[in-house]
Amino acid sequence: MAKNNNSKSRSEEKKITRVVVPKDFPQTDSLKKIVKLGESTDVSGYAVNVLKANWKAIVYDICSGLTASDIAVKNEISERTFWYFLKALNITMREIQQACKEEKEFKEASRIERMQKKMERMKVLPTDFEQFIQIPSIQELMQQLRLKGNDEASIMRNIKAIYELSMYKSKHPDDIVIDDILDFLDYKRLEWIEKEKKDLRKPEVLSQFSTQYISPMRVWCQFKGLPIPPALKTAQYESPYRKVRITVEQRYRILKYIYEKHPKEFRKIRAVLIFLYETGSRAQALRNVQFLETEEFGQKVVYAITEEKGKRTRIRWEKPINPKWWSYIKGYLPLAKSQVEKVKRILKEAYENVLPDGLTKKYALEHPLHVWRHTSANDLLEASNYNLMLVAQKLGWKNVQMIVNVYGTMDKAMLLKLSGYSIEYKTAKFEFLYDQWFEKAKQEGLV
Repeated sequence: MAKNNNSKSRSEEKKITRVVVPKDFPQTDSLKKIVKLGESTDVSGYAVNVLKANWKAIVYDICSGLTASDIAVKNEISERTFWYFLKALNITMREIQQACKEEKEFKEASRIERMQKKMERMKVLPTDFEQFIQIPSIQELMQQLRLKGNDEASIMRNIKAIYELSMYKSKHPDDIVIDDILDFLDYKRLEWIEKEKKDLRKPEVLSQFSTQYISPMRVWCQFKGLPIPPALKTAQYESPYRKVRITVEQRYRILKYIYEKHPKEFRKIRAVLIFLYETGSRAQALRNVQFLETEEFGQKVVYAITEEKGKRTRIRWEKPINPKWWSYIKGYLPLAKSQVEKVKRILKEAYENVLPDGLTKKYALEHPLHVWRHTSANDLLEASNYNLMLVAQKLGWKNVQMIVNVYGTMDKAMLLKLSGYSIEYKTAKFEFLYDQWFEKAKQEGLV
């Protein structure tokens, strides 16, 4: 007999059908929890399983105004069964109705309000400025600035700078750290110098840059309680090019990437990179370079002879090449125009996959060859204790003042160390690969 009853129960359970509800229901967290609770609760009995199977639809009905009695009639069960089910869930009708009210308010909210709530929950970074200013912390900052008497133009200038910072770092403003801000300022300096052709050494231009970017960054730091570094306290010229440098470890990794992904082009690109680093040459030198092997001071000396742009005309340079690296360059240069373009494409791919996000990567992707001139110059400045004449003759500057204009003066830490103070200042070596990275490259067949 029991067996027949069990068979009947299973047969009846198979007849339970689920009622379809709108796909966007529910949207609020509180109502989602209620639905999930009802659908996952372990219950027995046909009538209660009807409620479980259609629980999402029943919650939707409650939100639509149906009473417990209405739900009992609609689902062909007793009202007592409905209350029993709520008790099993440890939830009241009032709690469901309150969650329904929140759901209704959420759905009736404007598009921007919904985006704001979503951003608050998930820290989604909107790319649209109008949506960006709805981020709670941005709204709070704007309100604070108004209370301090700032006009709307000043407030918008601050917010737009923070927006640019977030877009540059692809980060929610609440996740920004000091290093992100300093990196962003260096990039904006580069942008002003290269794209907008502004001379940041001029006091009036520097003042404009400070108003547009440095002051808003200081405002954001104060608002978020971040420590304010010296770079944000004064408006002094800082050369962004001092930060554009591909490290020795990154050089090794770039070589390794090209060796694995583009083996047929590896030797040629290796020659290009070593040549650019050794000579600090500009891109056009790859197409016109000639090499002179001669004997001086009782030994063989190799010069790279190039023609590169000067301030007014093209200049002929004779740049000595380290004999250690000459064998990696010999026979691969000069290149045809199409070969140069191919090298640039492969280098961009390598930078994208190897370099960490930041100023150097941004610059390298925009200037895949010229980034090596800055890398070379920065290394040689440090390795030579800022010997401007050596850097000028080795890498190609007619006027040493141009080096100061581009890279600034000697770091204070370097100056103090050279003056006998026990300052920790780690200088780079002027060599394409060295120490452990040269050994690793050698073991892996990269050199």
